[in-house]
Amino acid sequence: MAELRSMLVRTATDQGGGMLALLSTGVQAGLAAAMADPSRADQELVSGLSSVVTDVNAQVGSLAFVRLQLMLAPALEACRQLIAGPVPEPVLPQLRGIAVAAHTLAGRLAFETRDDVASRGLYAVATREAGLLPDPWRRATVHMSHALTTLYSTQGLDGARTLVEAAVRDARNGASVVVRARAHALHAEIAARAGEERQAQAALGLAW
Repeated sequence: MAELRSMLVRTATDQGGGMLALLSTGVQAGLAAAMADPSRADQELVSGLSSVVTDVNAQVGSLAFVRLQLMLAPALEACRQLIAGPVPEPVLPQLRGIAVAAHTLAGRLAFETRDDVASRGLYAVATREAGLLPDPWRRATVHMSHALTTLYSTQGLDGARTLVEAAVRDARNGASVVVRARAHALHAEIAARAGEERQAQAALGLAW
């Protein structure tokens, strides 16, 4: 099944289309209707957009980053337009969660293509949208992804440390133990890179 999905993804981009071309006819029709009238967004549409972001993320390391950006762009724009419109209240949190994931992934892809300005802008949107969700662990995941790209950018260690500290604060207040552990582990890595052995060991202990 994984090989089949990978083949379909490659076919979609080879033919010049985005990942939305892989959605079922019904979901595509639903998306077209919702883009014209966001109040028509429903659970099926939300699930379809979520699968697009998940599938693009699964191809990181297999396809060129520029191709991944092209694949993600339609879903990214769909999320932006739908959230700006009057979508039904029951689907808004899920749609916002997809937007967070899509913008976070887009931020990483922009960084990988050496567009640091676009990357920071995309992470800023992801951070803002995550802050509107009820559980702060979602924002912690954005901070962690941003920290990793920052670590290897011109901003270096100090910028990454600031983001990791923000991630730890959000993760401590969130419900996800896994995200909390990941935040502490990344904090340990940053401290280790700075030669701060005591802080690194303390953070690693919290991660365990």
